[in-house]
Amino acid sequence: MWYFILFLIATSAIAQPVWGPYVVHNADSTIQDVELCVRGDTADIVLVTDESVSVHISHNMDSQQNSEPVSLVLNETLRFRYLADMTAVSSQQWVCLLHQNSRAHWGYGTFHFSTEILYGNSVEFSLLNVETSSYIDAPVFHSGSWTESHSLSWNNNRIGIAYVVADIGPFDVGYGWVYHEFDDSLNSLFNEFNLLGSTYNDPYNRAIGIPLPGDSLLYFSEFGFAGGDNFFLGLISDLWENSHYSFVRCGDSELLRAMYVTPHGRIIATFIDNSLKQLIPGNEHEVECSTFASLPTDWSPSWAFHPSFGFAALQVTPGALLLARIDTAGQEVQPVGVLYETDGPPFIVDADVTITDDGKVVAVWSEYTDWNEGPHSLKIAWTEWTTFLDTEDQSSPVIPTDLSLSSYPNPFNSTVTIKYDLPVSADVRLDVFDIQGRLAATLFNNFGRVFCAAHVF
Repeated sequence: MWYFILFLIATSAIAQPVWGPYVVHNADSTIQDVELCVRGDTADIVLVTDESVSVHISHNMDSQQNSEPVSLVLNETLRFRYLADMTAVSSQQWVCLLHQNSRAHWGYGTFHFSTEILYGNSVEFSLLNVETSSYIDAPVFHSGSWTESHSLSWNNNRIGIAYVVADIGPFDVGYGWVYHEFDDSLNSLFNEFNLLGSTYNDPYNRAIGIPLPGDSLLYFSEFGFAGGDNFFLGLISDLWENSHYSFVRCGDSELLRAMYVTPHGRIIATFIDNSLKQLIPGNEHEVECSTFASLPTDWSPSWAFHPSFGFAALQVTPGALLLARIDTAGQEVQPVGVLYETDGPPFIVDADVTITDDGKVVAVWSEYTDWNEGPHSLKIAWTEWTTFLDTEDQSSPVIPTDLSLSSYPNPFNSTVTIKYDLPVSADVRLDVFDIQGRLAATLFNNFGRVFCAAHVF
Protein backbone atom coordinates (compact mmCIF):
# COMPACT_ATOMS: atom_id res chain seq x y z
CA MET A 1 0.00 0.00 0.00
CA TRP A 2 1.26 3.40 -0.90
CA TYR A 3 0.99 6.27 1.56
CA PHE A 4 0.86 9.78 0.21
CA ILE A 5 1.45 13.16 1.79
CA LEU A 6 -0.85 15.92 0.50
CA PHE A 7 0.17 19.57 0.24
CA LEU A 8 -2.04 22.48 -0.85
CA ILE A 9 -0.40 25.67 -2.11
CA ALA A 10 -2.52 28.80 -2.44
CA THR A 11 -0.98 32.08 -3.58
CA SER A 12 -2.94 35.29 -3.38
CA ALA A 13 -2.92 38.67 -1.75
CA ILE A 14 -5.23 39.07 1.23
CA ALA A 15 -7.69 41.08 -0.86
CA GLN A 16 -8.94 40.80 -4.42
CA PRO A 17 -6.78 42.39 -7.15
CA VAL A 18 -7.12 46.17 -7.29
CA TRP A 19 -7.01 48.32 -10.42
CA GLY A 20 -5.57 51.76 -9.77
CA PRO A 21 -5.23 54.18 -8.27
CA TYR A 22 -5.54 56.43 -11.31
CA VAL A 23 -5.53 60.22 -11.16
CA VAL A 24 -8.86 61.60 -12.36
CA HIS A 25 -8.39 65.32 -11.79
CA ASN A 26 -6.08 67.87 -10.21
CA ALA A 27 -8.16 70.88 -9.19
CA ASP A 28 -6.92 74.46 -8.95
CA SER A 29 -8.93 75.00 -5.75
CA THR A 30 -10.04 72.91 -2.79
CA ILE A 31 -12.34 69.96 -3.51
CA GLN A 32 -15.21 70.20 -1.04
CA ASP A 33 -17.41 67.23 -1.98
CA VAL A 34 -17.48 64.40 -4.51
CA GLU A 35 -20.03 61.84 -5.76
CA LEU A 36 -19.72 58.89 -8.13
CA CYS A 37 -21.81 56.64 -10.36
CA VAL A 38 -20.93 54.18 -13.14
CA ARG A 39 -22.57 53.59 -16.52
CA GLY A 40 -21.08 50.46 -18.09
CA ASP A 41 -17.32 51.01 -18.07
CA THR A 42 -17.64 54.78 -17.63
CA ALA A 43 -17.30 56.29 -14.17
CA ASP A 44 -19.06 59.65 -13.88
CA ILE A 45 -17.76 61.91 -11.13
CA VAL A 46 -19.19 65.21 -9.89
CA LEU A 47 -17.24 67.43 -7.51
CA VAL A 48 -17.74 70.89 -6.06
CA THR A 49 -14.92 73.29 -5.26
CA ASP A 50 -14.58 76.39 -3.12
CA GLU A 51 -14.90 78.61 -6.21
CA SER A 52 -18.66 78.09 -6.61
CA VAL A 53 -18.09 75.61 -9.42
CA SER A 54 -19.42 72.12 -10.01
CA VAL A 55 -17.21 69.95 -12.22
CA HIS A 56 -18.08 66.74 -14.09
CA ILE A 57 -15.44 64.26 -15.29
CA SER A 58 -15.80 60.85 -16.95
CA HIS A 59 -13.21 58.13 -16.46
CA ASN A 60 -13.07 55.17 -18.86
CA MET A 61 -12.15 52.16 -16.75
CA ASP A 62 -11.04 50.14 -19.78
CA SER A 63 -8.52 52.65 -21.13
CA GLN A 64 -7.95 54.63 -17.90
CA GLN A 65 -8.62 57.82 -19.86
CA ASN A 66 -10.31 60.91 -18.44
CA SER A 67 -12.62 63.27 -20.26
CA GLU A 68 -12.03 67.00 -20.26
CA PRO A 69 -13.60 68.55 -17.13
CA VAL A 70 -16.93 70.27 -17.77
CA SER A 71 -17.67 73.08 -15.30
CA LEU A 72 -20.91 74.74 -14.34
CA VAL A 73 -20.59 78.04 -12.47
CA LEU A 74 -23.13 78.04 -9.66
CA ASN A 75 -24.83 80.92 -7.86
CA GLU A 76 -22.02 82.85 -6.19
CA THR A 77 -24.29 83.99 -3.35
CA LEU A 78 -24.87 80.33 -2.39
CA ARG A 79 -21.30 79.48 -1.57
CA PHE A 80 -21.82 76.52 0.79
CA ARG A 81 -23.01 73.30 -0.81
CA TYR A 82 -22.97 69.54 -0.66
CA LEU A 83 -23.84 66.67 -2.99
CA ALA A 84 -26.47 64.40 -1.46
CA ASP A 85 -26.05 61.46 -3.85
CA MET A 86 -25.52 60.49 -7.50
CA THR A 87 -26.91 57.67 -9.63
CA ALA A 88 -27.01 56.49 -13.24
CA VAL A 89 -30.57 56.42 -14.59
CA SER A 90 -29.72 54.97 -18.03
CA SER A 91 -26.72 54.02 -20.17
CA GLN A 92 -26.54 57.66 -21.25
CA GLN A 93 -27.72 59.78 -18.33
CA TRP A 94 -26.91 60.35 -14.66
CA VAL A 95 -28.44 62.57 -11.97
CA CYS A 96 -26.93 64.12 -8.84
CA LEU A 97 -28.66 66.06 -6.04
CA LEU A 98 -27.09 69.39 -5.04
CA HIS A 99 -28.07 71.52 -2.05
CA GLN A 100 -26.74 75.06 -1.58
CA ASN A 101 -27.02 77.78 1.02
CA SER A 102 -25.64 81.27 1.43
CA ARG A 103 -24.04 81.09 4.89
CA ALA A 104 -21.94 78.54 6.72
CA HIS A 105 -23.08 79.40 10.26
CA TRP A 106 -26.24 80.65 11.90
CA GLY A 107 -26.47 84.23 13.09
CA TYR A 108 -28.51 87.35 12.46
CA GLY A 109 -29.15 87.96 8.78
CA THR A 110 -30.84 86.43 5.73
CA PHE A 111 -30.15 82.89 4.57
CA HIS A 112 -30.95 81.54 1.10
CA PHE A 113 -31.34 77.86 0.19
CA SER A 114 -31.58 76.07 -3.13
CA THR A 115 -31.99 72.42 -4.12
CA GLU A 116 -31.22 71.30 -7.68
CA ILE A 117 -30.94 68.11 -9.69
CA LEU A 118 -27.76 68.01 -11.74
CA TYR A 119 -28.28 65.83 -14.80
CA GLY A 120 -26.20 65.09 -17.85
CA ASN A 121 -24.08 62.66 -19.82
CA SER A 122 -20.36 62.28 -20.50
CA VAL A 123 -19.87 65.73 -22.01
CA GLU A 124 -22.34 68.17 -20.46
CA PHE A 125 -24.83 68.67 -17.68
CA SER A 126 -27.53 71.10 -16.55
CA LEU A 127 -29.55 72.06 -13.48
CA LEU A 128 -33.22 71.47 -12.65
CA ASN A 129 -34.45 73.45 -9.66
CA VAL A 130 -36.41 71.49 -7.06
CA GLU A 131 -36.96 74.16 -4.41
CA THR A 132 -35.69 77.56 -3.22
CA SER A 133 -36.33 79.18 0.13
CA SER A 134 -35.17 82.00 2.39
CA TYR A 135 -35.01 82.54 6.12
CA ILE A 136 -34.57 85.82 8.02
CA ASP A 137 -33.02 85.69 11.48
CA ALA A 138 -33.25 89.03 13.28
CA PRO A 139 -33.15 90.12 16.95
CA VAL A 140 -36.89 90.83 17.07
CA PHE A 141 -38.45 88.51 14.45
CA HIS A 142 -37.89 85.35 12.43
CA SER A 143 -39.60 84.36 9.20
CA GLY A 144 -39.25 82.12 6.17
CA SER A 145 -38.11 78.51 5.88
CA TRP A 146 -35.09 76.33 5.17
CA THR A 147 -34.51 72.79 3.94
CA GLU A 148 -32.11 70.12 5.19
CA SER A 149 -31.33 66.37 5.20
CA HIS A 150 -31.74 65.78 1.47
CA SER A 151 -31.67 62.32 -0.11
CA LEU A 152 -31.77 60.92 -3.64
CA SER A 153 -33.15 57.45 -4.43
CA TRP A 154 -33.44 55.51 -7.69
CA ASN A 155 -35.78 52.52 -8.04
CA ASN A 156 -38.16 51.12 -10.69
CA ASN A 157 -37.03 53.69 -13.28
CA ARG A 158 -38.13 56.52 -11.01
CA ILE A 159 -36.19 59.14 -9.08
CA GLY A 160 -37.23 59.99 -5.53
CA ILE A 161 -36.05 63.11 -3.71
CA ALA A 162 -36.89 63.65 -0.03
CA TYR A 163 -35.93 66.30 2.51
CA VAL A 164 -37.07 68.05 5.67
CA VAL A 165 -38.43 71.61 5.48
CA ALA A 166 -38.60 73.91 8.50
CA ASP A 167 -41.20 76.70 8.47
CA ILE A 168 -40.76 79.52 10.97
CA GLY A 169 -43.82 80.59 13.00
CA PRO A 170 -44.27 83.25 15.69
CA PHE A 171 -43.60 80.84 18.57
CA ASP A 172 -42.24 77.62 17.11
CA VAL A 173 -40.84 75.88 14.03
CA GLY A 174 -43.01 73.53 11.99
CA TYR A 175 -41.17 70.60 10.43
CA GLY A 176 -42.47 68.80 7.38
CA TRP A 177 -41.35 65.97 5.14
CA VAL A 178 -41.26 66.73 1.39
CA TYR A 179 -41.17 64.15 -1.37
CA HIS A 180 -40.70 64.73 -5.13
CA GLU A 181 -40.76 61.99 -7.71
CA PHE A 182 -39.55 62.12 -11.34
CA ASP A 183 -39.30 59.67 -14.21
CA ASP A 184 -35.92 58.99 -15.84
CA SER A 185 -36.49 61.92 -18.24
CA LEU A 186 -36.89 64.30 -15.28
CA ASN A 187 -40.64 64.76 -15.80
CA SER A 188 -42.38 65.46 -12.49
CA LEU A 189 -44.65 62.62 -11.35
CA PHE A 190 -45.58 63.49 -7.79
CA ASN A 191 -45.06 66.13 -5.07
CA GLU A 192 -46.21 65.79 -1.48
CA PHE A 193 -45.78 67.57 1.86
CA ASN A 194 -46.38 65.77 5.17
CA LEU A 195 -46.28 67.63 8.50
CA LEU A 196 -44.05 65.94 11.09
CA GLY A 197 -44.61 68.23 14.07
CA SER A 198 -43.45 71.47 15.62
CA THR A 199 -40.99 72.61 18.24
CA TYR A 200 -39.07 75.77 18.98
CA ASN A 201 -35.75 73.92 18.94
CA ASP A 202 -34.14 72.10 16.06
CA PRO A 203 -34.55 68.32 16.53
CA TYR A 204 -32.71 65.54 14.77
CA ASN A 205 -34.11 65.21 11.28
CA ARG A 206 -33.58 62.88 8.35
CA ALA A 207 -35.78 62.11 5.35
CA ILE A 208 -35.41 59.35 2.77
CA GLY A 209 -37.97 58.41 0.11
CA ILE A 210 -37.73 55.37 -2.18
CA PRO A 211 -40.11 54.76 -5.14
CA LEU A 212 -41.56 51.25 -5.06
CA PRO A 213 -43.47 49.35 -7.80
CA GLY A 214 -46.82 50.82 -8.70
CA ASP A 215 -48.33 53.72 -6.83
CA SER A 216 -46.39 53.15 -3.63
CA LEU A 217 -43.76 54.88 -1.58
CA LEU A 218 -41.42 53.91 1.19
CA TYR A 219 -40.03 56.58 3.45
CA PHE A 220 -38.17 56.76 6.70
CA SER A 221 -37.94 60.01 8.62
CA GLU A 222 -36.73 61.05 12.03
CA PHE A 223 -38.26 63.66 14.26
CA GLY A 224 -37.41 64.18 17.89
CA PHE A 225 -34.59 65.24 20.17
CA ALA A 226 -33.44 61.64 20.69
CA GLY A 227 -33.86 60.56 17.09
CA GLY A 228 -37.45 59.33 17.36
CA ASP A 229 -38.09 57.31 14.22
CA ASN A 230 -41.15 57.50 11.94
CA PHE A 231 -41.68 54.81 9.34
CA PHE A 232 -44.20 54.91 6.49
CA LEU A 233 -45.16 52.38 3.83
CA GLY A 234 -48.21 52.83 1.65
CA LEU A 235 -49.82 54.36 -1.44
CA ILE A 236 -48.68 57.88 -2.22
CA SER A 237 -52.20 58.71 -3.38
CA ASP A 238 -53.45 57.78 0.11
CA LEU A 239 -50.71 59.54 2.03
CA TRP A 240 -53.05 61.05 4.60
CA GLU A 241 -56.08 58.74 4.82
CA ASN A 242 -54.94 55.14 4.50
CA SER A 243 -51.21 55.21 5.06
CA HIS A 244 -49.37 52.41 6.78
CA TYR A 245 -47.74 54.57 9.40
CA SER A 246 -45.90 53.58 12.54
CA PHE A 247 -43.36 54.76 15.07
CA VAL A 248 -40.37 52.51 15.48
CA ARG A 249 -37.13 52.90 17.41
CA CYS A 250 -34.09 50.92 16.31
CA GLY A 251 -32.36 50.62 19.68
CA ASP A 252 -29.81 53.35 20.24
CA SER A 253 -28.97 53.72 16.55
CA GLU A 254 -30.65 57.13 16.27
CA LEU A 255 -29.80 58.98 13.05
CA LEU A 256 -30.30 57.25 9.73
CA ARG A 257 -27.71 57.26 6.94
CA ALA A 258 -29.36 55.40 4.07
CA MET A 259 -32.02 52.84 3.24
CA TYR A 260 -32.25 50.04 0.67
CA VAL A 261 -34.78 47.50 -0.59
CA THR A 262 -33.39 44.08 -1.57
CA PRO A 263 -34.80 42.00 -4.46
CA HIS A 264 -36.73 39.85 -1.97
CA GLY A 265 -38.26 42.91 -0.35
CA ARG A 266 -36.11 43.26 2.72
CA ILE A 267 -35.97 46.87 3.94
CA ILE A 268 -32.48 47.58 5.25
CA ALA A 269 -31.49 50.83 6.99
CA THR A 270 -27.97 51.94 7.87
CA PHE A 271 -27.39 54.20 10.89
CA ILE A 272 -24.67 56.47 12.24
CA ASP A 273 -23.54 53.80 14.72
CA ASN A 274 -22.55 51.70 11.63
CA SER A 275 -25.31 49.15 12.23
CA LEU A 276 -27.64 47.75 9.60
CA LYS A 277 -31.21 47.15 10.75
CA GLN A 278 -34.02 45.31 8.99
CA LEU A 279 -37.46 46.97 9.11
CA ILE A 280 -40.37 44.53 8.96
CA PRO A 281 -43.88 45.98 8.55
CA GLY A 282 -46.48 43.95 10.45
CA ASN A 283 -50.15 44.02 11.28
CA GLU A 284 -51.94 46.91 12.98
CA HIS A 285 -49.47 49.42 11.59
CA GLU A 286 -46.60 47.92 13.57
CA VAL A 287 -43.00 47.83 12.39
CA GLU A 288 -40.32 45.57 13.82
CA CYS A 289 -36.70 46.70 13.83
CA SER A 290 -34.15 43.89 14.09
CA THR A 291 -30.35 43.72 13.87
CA PHE A 292 -29.19 42.83 10.37
CA ALA A 293 -25.40 43.37 10.48
CA SER A 294 -22.81 45.67 12.03
CA LEU A 295 -19.36 47.08 11.40
CA PRO A 296 -16.57 48.27 13.72
CA THR A 297 -17.86 51.03 15.99
CA ASP A 298 -15.11 53.45 14.97
CA TRP A 299 -16.25 53.36 11.34
CA SER A 300 -18.22 56.04 9.53
CA PRO A 301 -18.54 54.42 6.12
CA SER A 302 -19.95 55.29 2.74
CA TRP A 303 -22.43 52.65 1.60
CA ALA A 304 -23.23 51.13 -1.78
CA PHE A 305 -25.78 48.44 -2.61
CA HIS A 306 -26.33 46.13 -5.57
CA PRO A 307 -29.11 43.50 -5.60
CA SER A 308 -26.75 40.79 -6.92
CA PHE A 309 -23.64 41.59 -4.89
CA GLY A 310 -24.95 43.01 -1.62
CA PHE A 311 -23.56 45.89 0.43
CA ALA A 312 -20.16 47.56 0.16
CA ALA A 313 -18.97 49.65 3.11
CA LEU A 314 -16.04 51.98 2.41
CA GLN A 315 -14.26 53.55 5.39
CA VAL A 316 -11.99 56.56 4.93
CA THR A 317 -8.90 56.98 7.09
CA PRO A 318 -6.07 59.45 6.41
CA GLY A 319 -3.85 56.56 5.33
CA ALA A 320 -6.18 53.98 3.79
CA LEU A 321 -9.51 53.09 2.25
CA LEU A 322 -10.99 50.06 4.03
CA LEU A 323 -13.60 47.89 2.32
CA ALA A 324 -16.04 45.29 3.67
CA ARG A 325 -18.81 43.28 2.02
CA ILE A 326 -22.14 42.18 3.51
CA ASP A 327 -24.64 40.07 1.59
CA THR A 328 -28.40 40.60 1.32
CA ALA A 329 -28.97 38.17 4.19
CA GLY A 330 -26.74 40.09 6.62
CA GLN A 331 -23.63 37.88 6.42
CA GLU A 332 -20.17 39.45 6.27
CA VAL A 333 -18.88 37.56 3.23
CA GLN A 334 -15.77 39.70 2.86
CA PRO A 335 -14.11 40.87 6.07
CA VAL A 336 -12.57 44.31 6.35
CA GLY A 337 -9.62 44.66 3.98
CA VAL A 338 -7.51 47.43 2.45
CA LEU A 339 -8.64 48.71 -0.95
CA TYR A 340 -5.93 51.39 -1.14
CA GLU A 341 -3.36 52.77 1.27
CA THR A 342 -0.80 55.56 1.36
CA ASP A 343 2.08 56.20 3.72
CA GLY A 344 1.22 59.89 3.41
CA PRO A 345 1.39 62.55 2.49
CA PRO A 346 -0.78 62.56 0.47
CA PHE A 347 -3.66 61.81 2.83
CA ILE A 348 -7.20 60.73 1.98
CA VAL A 349 -9.99 63.20 2.74
CA ASP A 350 -13.34 62.11 1.29
CA ALA A 351 -14.60 59.16 -0.76
CA ASP A 352 -17.61 57.66 -2.49
CA VAL A 353 -18.25 54.07 -3.62
CA THR A 354 -20.55 52.25 -6.04
CA ILE A 355 -21.07 48.68 -7.33
CA THR A 356 -21.53 47.94 -11.04
CA ASP A 357 -23.65 45.25 -12.67
CA ASP A 358 -20.57 43.14 -13.40
CA GLY A 359 -19.32 43.26 -9.81
CA LYS A 360 -16.81 46.12 -9.90
CA VAL A 361 -16.58 47.94 -6.57
CA VAL A 362 -15.46 51.42 -7.63
CA ALA A 363 -14.19 54.11 -5.24
CA VAL A 364 -13.25 57.71 -5.91
CA TRP A 365 -11.57 59.92 -3.34
CA SER A 366 -9.83 63.27 -2.80
CA GLU A 367 -6.32 63.67 -1.39
CA TYR A 368 -4.27 66.53 0.01
CA THR A 369 -0.54 67.04 0.45
CA ASP A 370 -0.80 70.21 2.54
CA TRP A 371 -3.52 70.50 5.18
CA ASN A 372 -3.63 74.28 4.85
CA GLU A 373 -4.39 74.03 1.13
CA GLY A 374 -7.05 71.31 1.34
CA PRO A 375 -7.64 68.43 -1.10
CA HIS A 376 -6.82 69.21 -4.73
CA SER A 377 -6.31 65.75 -6.22
CA LEU A 378 -9.00 63.24 -7.20
CA LYS A 379 -8.23 59.52 -7.70
CA ILE A 380 -10.11 56.32 -8.60
CA ALA A 381 -9.57 52.59 -8.00
CA TRP A 382 -11.69 49.45 -8.10
CA THR A 383 -11.71 45.80 -7.24
CA GLU A 384 -13.90 43.00 -8.60
CA TRP A 385 -16.31 40.71 -6.75
CA THR A 386 -16.44 37.52 -8.79
CA THR A 387 -19.13 35.73 -6.77
CA PHE A 388 -22.84 36.46 -6.85
CA LEU A 389 -24.77 36.00 -3.64
CA ASP A 390 -27.28 33.27 -2.92
CA THR A 391 -30.91 34.25 -3.02
CA GLU A 392 -32.36 35.27 0.31
CA ASP A 393 -34.57 32.22 0.72
CA GLN A 394 -31.41 30.10 0.88
CA SER A 395 -28.93 29.92 3.71
CA SER A 396 -26.02 32.25 3.14
CA PRO A 397 -22.59 30.62 2.93
CA VAL A 398 -20.09 31.50 5.59
CA ILE A 399 -16.71 32.42 4.22
CA PRO A 400 -13.86 30.30 5.64
CA THR A 401 -11.40 32.15 7.82
CA ASP A 402 -8.50 29.69 7.39
CA LEU A 403 -7.05 27.42 4.75
CA SER A 404 -7.99 23.75 5.33
CA LEU A 405 -7.42 20.41 3.55
CA SER A 406 -8.93 16.97 4.09
CA SER A 407 -9.12 13.64 2.22
CA TYR A 408 -11.36 10.59 2.37
CA PRO A 409 -10.55 7.76 2.74
CA ASN A 410 -7.14 8.13 4.30
CA PRO A 411 -5.12 5.99 3.65
CA PHE A 412 -6.47 5.28 0.15
CA ASN A 413 -5.83 2.95 -2.78
CA SER A 414 -7.29 3.74 -6.20
CA THR A 415 -9.47 6.80 -5.52
CA VAL A 416 -9.59 9.61 -2.98
CA THR A 417 -11.89 12.59 -2.38
CA ILE A 418 -9.95 15.73 -1.48
CA LYS A 419 -11.73 18.75 -0.06
CA TYR A 420 -10.21 22.14 0.62
CA ASP A 421 -11.54 25.46 1.98
CA LEU A 422 -10.22 28.82 0.76
CA PRO A 423 -10.56 32.09 2.69
CA VAL A 424 -10.00 34.04 -0.58
CA SER A 425 -10.20 33.23 -4.26
CA ALA A 426 -6.70 32.22 -5.29
CA ASP A 427 -4.45 30.26 -7.64
CA VAL A 428 -4.47 26.70 -6.32
CA ARG A 429 -2.01 23.88 -6.94
CA LEU A 430 -2.61 20.44 -5.45
CA ASP A 431 0.48 18.17 -5.45
CA VAL A 432 0.85 14.58 -4.24
CA PHE A 433 4.22 13.47 -2.84
CA ASP A 434 5.31 10.01 -1.81
CA ILE A 435 6.89 9.21 1.54
CA GLN A 436 10.35 9.91 0.07
CA GLY A 437 9.33 13.49 -0.72
CA ARG A 438 9.21 12.91 -4.48
CA LEU A 439 6.49 14.57 -6.58
CA ALA A 440 4.13 11.82 -7.71
CA ALA A 441 1.43 13.88 -9.42
CA THR A 442 -0.09 17.34 -9.76
CA LEU A 443 -3.80 16.82 -9.34
CA PHE A 444 -5.00 20.41 -9.70
CA ASN A 445 -3.36 23.63 -10.91
CA ASN A 446 -5.93 26.31 -11.59
CA PHE A 447 -7.88 29.21 -10.08
CA GLY A 448 -9.96 28.28 -7.05
CA ARG A 449 -13.01 30.18 -5.79
CA VAL A 450 -13.78 31.22 -2.25
CA PHE A 451 -15.59 28.67 -0.03
CA CYS A 452 -14.71 25.10 -0.87
CA ALA A 453 -14.08 22.58 -3.60
CA ALA A 454 -14.11 18.78 -3.66
CA HIS A 455 -12.42 16.60 -6.26
CA VAL A 456 -12.37 12.84 -6.72
CA PHE A 457 -9.12 11.44 -8.06
